[in-house]
Amino acid sequence: MLNKRYPIILITIMLCSYLAPLLDNDALEDTEEVSQTSGRSTACSGDICISEALVNAFGSETGAVGPSDWTSGEWVELHNSGTATVDLSTWIIDDHYNRPLSMTTNHVVYPTNAVNLELSAGDYIVLARNGDGGGCGYCMKNSNGMVNLKNPAGTLVHSISWTSSPTEGTSLIEDSNDPIADWVESATLSPGEANQGGTPVGPVYFAGDIVINEVMADASPSFDNATYPGGEWVEIYNQGGNDIDLTGWYITDAAGNMIEFDQDHLIGYTAETDSLMINSGDTRIVAVNGSTNSGVLNNAIEKLRVHWPNGSIGDEVNWTSTEPGFSLSRISGSDSMFISAHPTINMTNLAGMELLPTLTGDIFITEYLPSTNTSGAFPNGKWIEIVNNGTTIIDVSGWSITNGKGDILYFDPGTMVFNQSHSGVTEVNPGERRLISMSNNFDLYDYYEHLVLKDSQGSIIDTAWHSNYFGDNVSMVRDYDNLGLAWVPSNWITPGEPEPGTEPYVAVDVKITEILPDSEGSDTQSWPLGEWLEVYNNDSSAVDLTGWKLKASNSRSFTIGGYNFPLQIDAVIQPGDVGLIALNGTNSFYLKQTTDIITLVDANDGIVDTVGWNHSSENMSLIAPGSSHAGYTTTSPAGITGWVEPAWPTPGTINPTWPAYTDSNDLIITEYMGWCDEGGNNYHDWVEIMNNGTTPIDLLRWRVDTDTKRIFINNLAEVSSTDSKSIVANLTKSTIVNPGEYALISLPRSFLMAVDVIDLYNPDGVVVGISNTHGEGLTPNTCESWISDDGTNWFSGAYPTPGQANIQATDFATAQDIVMTRVSPYDNEFIQIKNIGDKDAFLNGWTININDGTVYECTIINNMFFAPQSSVVFAEESAITGSGGMADVIATDTNLLLGEATTYLNFDDIGCADLYIPDSGVAVSLKDANGELGDTFVFDAGPASQDGWSSETVSIPSSSVADDEFVFIRGDGCSFLPDTDSATDWKYQWSITGGMSTLCLQTEFSQSEAIVVPIVGPQNGLLELKQFIDESQTSLRIQLYQLQDAHLVQALLDALQRNVSVELMLDPGCNNCNIWSETDLQYKNNFAYTLIEAGATVYEFNTNSNEPYLYLHSKVVVRDTTSVWISSGNWKSSSVPAPGVRGNVEWSVIIDNSDLAEMVDQQFNLDIHWSELMTLSDYDAYTFYPPTTIGGGGIQAAIQASISGELLTCPENCVTKITDFIRSAEDEVLLSQQTLDVDWSYGWGDENPIITALHEVASRGVGVHLIINGAYLDDDDQEVVDLFNEVWNGSEGLDASAIVMSEDDDVSKLHNKGIIVDGESVLVSSINMGSSAMNRNREMGVIIHSSIITQYYLDGWHDDWNRLDNVTDSDQDSLTDKWEVANGLNRTKRIMPSGVTEDMFDSDGDGVNNTDENKQGSHPLLADTDGDCAIDSVEIAWAQSTALNSSIANVAIYDALNMEDADGDGIKDTDKYGCDLSASTDTQQSGDDQTIDPDADDDGDGIANKNDLCPGTIAGGLTDLDGCSSDQLGDQAEASDGKKDTTGSNTMLVIMLVAAIFTAGAFLILKQLESKASQAKDLVSLEEQEMMLVENSEAVDTEEWAMPVLDGSSTSSGDDAASSEISAEDMAKFPGWGIDVVQRYIDSGWTIEQLAEYYQEQLQDNQ
Repeated sequence: MLNKRYPIILITIMLCSYLAPLLDNDALEDTEEVSQTSGRSTACSGDICISEALVNAFGSETGAVGPSDWTSGEWVELHNSGTATVDLSTWIIDDHYNRPLSMTTNHVVYPTNAVNLELSAGDYIVLARNGDGGGCGYCMKNSNGMVNLKNPAGTLVHSISWTSSPTEGTSLIEDSNDPIADWVESATLSPGEANQGGTPVGPVYFAGDIVINEVMADASPSFDNATYPGGEWVEIYNQGGNDIDLTGWYITDAAGNMIEFDQDHLIGYTAETDSLMINSGDTRIVAVNGSTNSGVLNNAIEKLRVHWPNGSIGDEVNWTSTEPGFSLSRISGSDSMFISAHPTINMTNLAGMELLPTLTGDIFITEYLPSTNTSGAFPNGKWIEIVNNGTTIIDVSGWSITNGKGDILYFDPGTMVFNQSHSGVTEVNPGERRLISMSNNFDLYDYYEHLVLKDSQGSIIDTAWHSNYFGDNVSMVRDYDNLGLAWVPSNWITPGEPEPGTEPYVAVDVKITEILPDSEGSDTQSWPLGEWLEVYNNDSSAVDLTGWKLKASNSRSFTIGGYNFPLQIDAVIQPGDVGLIALNGTNSFYLKQTTDIITLVDANDGIVDTVGWNHSSENMSLIAPGSSHAGYTTTSPAGITGWVEPAWPTPGTINPTWPAYTDSNDLIITEYMGWCDEGGNNYHDWVEIMNNGTTPIDLLRWRVDTDTKRIFINNLAEVSSTDSKSIVANLTKSTIVNPGEYALISLPRSFLMAVDVIDLYNPDGVVVGISNTHGEGLTPNTCESWISDDGTNWFSGAYPTPGQANIQATDFATAQDIVMTRVSPYDNEFIQIKNIGDKDAFLNGWTININDGTVYECTIINNMFFAPQSSVVFAEESAITGSGGMADVIATDTNLLLGEATTYLNFDDIGCADLYIPDSGVAVSLKDANGELGDTFVFDAGPASQDGWSSETVSIPSSSVADDEFVFIRGDGCSFLPDTDSATDWKYQWSITGGMSTLCLQTEFSQSEAIVVPIVGPQNGLLELKQFIDESQTSLRIQLYQLQDAHLVQALLDALQRNVSVELMLDPGCNNCNIWSETDLQYKNNFAYTLIEAGATVYEFNTNSNEPYLYLHSKVVVRDTTSVWISSGNWKSSSVPAPGVRGNVEWSVIIDNSDLAEMVDQQFNLDIHWSELMTLSDYDAYTFYPPTTIGGGGIQAAIQASISGELLTCPENCVTKITDFIRSAEDEVLLSQQTLDVDWSYGWGDENPIITALHEVASRGVGVHLIINGAYLDDDDQEVVDLFNEVWNGSEGLDASAIVMSEDDDVSKLHNKGIIVDGESVLVSSINMGSSAMNRNREMGVIIHSSIITQYYLDGWHDDWNRLDNVTDSDQDSLTDKWEVANGLNRTKRIMPSGVTEDMFDSDGDGVNNTDENKQGSHPLLADTDGDCAIDSVEIAWAQSTALNSSIANVAIYDALNMEDADGDGIKDTDKYGCDLSASTDTQQSGDDQTIDPDADDDGDGIANKNDLCPGTIAGGLTDLDGCSSDQLGDQAEASDGKKDTTGSNTMLVIMLVAAIFTAGAFLILKQLESKASQAKDLVSLEEQEMMLVENSEAVDTEEWAMPVLDGSSTSSGDDAASSEISAEDMAKFPGWGIDVVQRYIDSGWTIEQLAEYYQEQLQDNQ
């Protein structure tokens, strides 16, 4: 116990010394600062928790959400993780501002049709606003937001928070690493189900007391970057209760610009330390002060954040617009800002103008003039009018008006207009109006202005404001119907007089009925041109308008006389008649074409009538809204009220009144042209309307509206006979349209915009067709029409068809539907494009652009269409498009037509004869006929800045070959076509086969019943393959690497005899290389000669070079176009040995599946083009001798199973398919590989794709286990074994392991290349997992999806895993796998956690390392192998000591370790010598020659004899811990010759120095103690060790050692009872074992018989 305390005491002292400085109060950190970096989320404290939330929906975020659309509105998901149903109806969900979401079923969107808010155990519920937010109500902020969940008692159960705005349409979930951190973006939306993984979305938000109060984002009249008080500034406010030091605080904007709270920006900064403080409740100004050339803050959309010194966000505001010179104030309880009434620097902010007081006193503002074309003192210049509406005189001296920029206009003699009628300069009499003119430092702004009237005490008395520009000399007056809103323009200015409209109306009933404000040509022309008005006498007597006036703003006034009535002789209008007043070009009066108000007054200035409008069209009059002749319209096309256009003008006649429209409304607008300028012609716009009803319809008085214009249909048009683009009006053409007919309406040029939204109205103003918005973001194209089938949804027309049925551009593929899939820029140049849309592509007019610094553009001239999902190849060389090229190959090979259709065209065929692709690198772009960019590809030295490209360029990967036939491929070039406009899209796969790569061949066969023969060698293989060949009826097509087996050659000869077509493709081999021996070549040549001689067709693959392939390494046969044999093994005796002959582990398969057979046939046909047809003259003559008959053996039975699968070919798709196959694993990946290289890469990265995929799945918990061949074990193979075992498993803790396969009498080596995934799917292939196979070789394999078939290979894999021999050492720790498995050690673990190798590790803590345990015959997991209470190291030492003690019989080490009576004297060794066996070597004897009792204390000094170094101590003497008194120590100091030793004093100094060294090393010793203690924790008890041995021994090869089934039992509770169950006869079976050892095994479940068998096996193995 004491020696356990020493380390603790020492470490405690050391820790105290380290911690002491940290406990100094002056060094303590401010805990508040720490908390500022934390998230605001809380861990859920109950069963009901928030599990997911969508806070940034698409669009307005208020749309309805549900199973069909989860991204249009906000929602929150709750989850019940408890065991009981919970009623949520009284729970509370609220937002950042504690605004609750009503807990009612109308907010429940999952589950659908909910009738209550009960949430069952384990279920989810999703609640959404669905547009129900009131004045936002419950709203989730896109950034810096929170959601709180509270139980019915109001107790907070769960809070979630986020800082940065998440991606639009992406939900948030809890950070799995920290429940109180900000929530993170989910991998996918999962409302109503468990969440996917997530990623963080931004910085931490921690609300602070420093908040933004007011902002000047758009300074005026100063520049934004001016120095304060000019320029931009931010007012901050300390809303907390403590003063705060602003050191280190800063502000950032949306662009990341930073404004620090320092001497350059904090107004009021001085050298004093407290100048950086902001007191509680105070404000400070942070000024930009010229930080940049153009200011920092955005005038439009902006987000501004306050940051704590540690970078956390403390506050945030945002805005979307500003006005020059106006500050922004914060909306209380919100992050949004509004335009301030005026800046309030370091003062309390005012409310918005709509909320400020109005008309609170007798003095208030009545009119003001914000814009004028005059200057100087009144009556020139701008002015403000006030009135005293009270009953007493009010002196306004000291009163003021503040404008929106904060300028102040004081009421004093210098500003108040004064004349003799006024009682005083600043006194305002009751009912009196007074004018205030501008001062030198005060002005009114025309477009936007605020006015705040304050009395002499500074109290707000009244406000006025406007937000639009209405022209010079237009005054603003209050809208008394909408107090607080923006003021409106007056009819005319009335300074010092009542406002327009306050005059009395006269009793005479005369009405203005029609007006023309925009005549054709100049408005100042005289009748019948120019402007005019029409009035109607609705009175009962004639009215003479002589001397009457027309009045309007800008001081316009027009006196009416008889000469203004061109259609009559005087100004008298009879009752019920109209009169037309022509303005005749007067200079004093005019009608505005836009917003205007005209008032008719009599000779006494009494108001007779007033009209107004805000829109007019040339030569189109205006009449009162809501009348039948106006189509009952009440607003202008822009949606503003006022007078509107009639069906047609009626000057001088009473406006017609039309009966209600009762005919059909079956009309739709089907086409329109908004812009057509071509060939120097500016064509009219036009609209096409179709009668889709059953009765004729008269279009007269029907109406077409756009957002800005309106036209009534009064005549129809037709296509010009001389120009098909010209649509001209035909005034004689009937306006009646029969059913099914089209009508054209010609419109003035520019009447329509290219993408106008057009609506159709009947004569009664009833809307018949409403168009949806279309063409957003598109650049208009001249002479391109828009077409519709329903008048609502619009599409771009392929070409205009006025008066005829439409042809939509959307009937064809668009620019986004056509992508480049392959580009070959080197030999045999070509560009391949694919139609990925669902419509035919029409490429006429499209362009191909080549940019290498100089842009070459070719316009495709070809009326070819190509279908959806098909491809077109534009090629330079006839090697592709000419005779014998790919186009010819496809046309003559029906097998190649099984993939996607591909058309091959020469550059000449598309009008691009000069097109070429420079090898040095270019940008290739494809644009549609409208110039819209469809796709871009940039390689090598091409410009990476090309439109449509957003990354570095693409180059040939280092792991490929020479560039002669290199082809860049997007994705896989077929079904996987990523389109991120970057190099990443083109770094998935490539080809080295030029034009041969342009086909998209089928690679997958769907689920179906098939006959399958799973073959696992060497037990099976030869007989199954021979039978497969023997059953051929029509054809055999074979690809092989090596052909050496005479039995299979004979089978082919037999097939030829049956008239079976035999085609054989072989690798040519190589002379003088390490891969092919002379014997290998001789076999190939001799058997090829034999087969050709017999009528077979033989090809040698790629004979003339290493391009594009290195080797034909596939092993595949297609039989009768319906069945396929695929294997890892060659046709040689080691891979297909005869029954009973030792051979390789190989996996093969025979599949009856015509789809798979056709796929292999396709590949065979393509490979022929890389092959040479061989003849007899290519080989030496050879005489074939039939082999002997194959000995007996069983054949693997065929299995009928439902399978699906994929064909793999290298280098085309094998890397991607194998990595995808690995990544599909959910439970385990089992590999059986001849080799698995680590140090190679694929493509443009430096990663090994196979290793990367394996590590990825292992990292997500998938077991990854590898068997690798040991016959050729080299550094590469050992590297992958160590990677799996030592790195992935040992260092990273992944479920990964690798072994080197052992051999036996049947198995010679592992030549397989297979993978099993999840026990459901298996890869059988020729593909070694290395660079050559995957980058350069022709390889083939098949992935089979079927658990039934996979099981056969799974059984074989486990056989290989469990096989053990006497030499294999997978982990290279000098301990064979067999010994490690049998003794419970780890055969895949070389390095232990302590860093010691397993051979040097002492697994059981008995003082003997595993290597010595192996050599000496003891058990590495049993500290006491024979269970006699003496640990193994003691027994070894004892056995060794017996050789030195002649009085004791010699004992063998093995016997000492494994036998209780090793010396054979009939007495248990430990009974005789003790558990430490020490008595056997004690030579001291008592005087009476009696044995000394080691446990006694003969001299009474308190130290047992066995530990007493100084026996015979005088009784009562003081001793040290070794039992020695001072006298005895002195006696021991005598020299050996009996003389006194004098060296002690001389060496004392040395001893002290050594002691000092020991002291210095104490810490290291303690660390070693700690390490040993840690290792001791890993040790297990004897019983546990034995059980571990039992569990691990299951993996031992059954041929070497059959592990017994543990079915014994033990019912005894005491030692005696236990012992009584074991008879002497039983104990005789275990010589050297004590009954207690045997009993422990019995207690662990062994039977006597099982234990006896195990004892003999262990005895035999250890000897």
